[in-house]
Amino acid sequence: MVAAADTLPSAVQICARLPASSVRKRSYSILADVKFLSLLYLLACLTSASVCGLLIAASREIPRLSGRLEDLNAVQRAHDRLTPRVGGLGIIAGLLLGMLFVSFLFGDPGLGDGGKLLAGPVLLVVVALAEDLGFRIRPWTRLIATVLASLYVGLLTEIWLRNLGMGPLNPLFDPLWVAIPVTLFVTAMLSHGFNLIDGVNGLSSGVGLVGALGCSFISFQVGADAVGIIALILSAGIIGFMIFNFPFGWIFLGDTGAYLIGFVLAWLGITLVETSGSAVSPWALILLFFWPLADVVFAVFRRLFRGRSMFEPDKLHLHSIANRGLKVLARCYPVIERWRNPLTTVILLPLFLAPPLMGISFYENSTICFALVCCCTISYGALYFGTLPAYRLIRRWVRTRNRFRNRPIRK
Repeated sequence: MVAAADTLPSAVQICARLPASSVRKRSYSILADVKFLSLLYLLACLTSASVCGLLIAASREIPRLSGRLEDLNAVQRAHDRLTPRVGGLGIIAGLLLGMLFVSFLFGDPGLGDGGKLLAGPVLLVVVALAEDLGFRIRPWTRLIATVLASLYVGLLTEIWLRNLGMGPLNPLFDPLWVAIPVTLFVTAMLSHGFNLIDGVNGLSSGVGLVGALGCSFISFQVGADAVGIIALILSAGIIGFMIFNFPFGWIFLGDTGAYLIGFVLAWLGITLVETSGSAVSPWALILLFFWPLADVVFAVFRRLFRGRSMFEPDKLHLHSIANRGLKVLARCYPVIERWRNPLTTVILLPLFLAPPLMGISFYENSTICFALVCCCTISYGALYFGTLPAYRLIRRWVRTRNRFRNRPIRK
């Protein structure tokens, strides 16, 4: 089994080195140093939280941080007030400072080749940030930026997705002319998927947090410490953001944060699968990131089936339907309206937690993971197609109830 650190650029590879002490003549595993990991986690988390807090304060003087006023009338909106949409900058700050901290401790303060790896998603971040700041960026532009960023990282690391967990069919994906498009497609799907589920407080960031922690856990289990450390730093940055996002929604993830989380997790997953031999099933990674992948697949097929552009926004995502259902119920129970947005995430919590837990439990077994992916897909479809009738039933019940309540009493 080849460790992930053996193929990553030098600045990222230092995350997995066993540092030699000048006082003690022996090395120790970075994983055994709980104090180091705790300090690293706290640093990334506090950095992210501090930047998010500063952005919230600055938004009062810089309205541009809250995007466009017409966003409140967007089809897919789930909020009713202008709020800073640049929470992704906090996560970026936490991720960068955490990586700099590790690199500096292990003798590479300039980051070397790792700086180029971290520069991979720069184009994507710039394009997404422009959208968050209120400039109109077409979906095709964001897609192209994602593809170009992925192509850059792939060319830099020379890692492409060839192991699809299909046994004898895997050699079909070995040629570069097959592996490169597959890799670009997967990274674009996951990046866009995290953006699609970013509709209510804590949903996209919560799914990203679970995915990052799961990826970190699996990486440490198979000795891919470099991937595990980066995923751990990412999860710390997400927690720092969620302090201000969930449940009150003082700052939003924005396209910057959503695309960044999806992009980084996609490449961490690809690196983990490709550099661990057969120790990690790619189907386990699909389970780990199941919710955004399922949402983007269903959204594309739904829009094409209805004769619409696959980039045209709608209110038919699972979280959108759940949020609208709570809005209808709020007509009968007004207390729901105040907590409707975070309550949507709480209701969906067991649903987006289940697949990652399955992936973590059976990450070595491709057969079981493939079967679980099929089961989760069928369950997601049944839940989705059952939610729309349930929403219509609730709306009809509320209308009937209010009609009878408002009817004058005959004497």
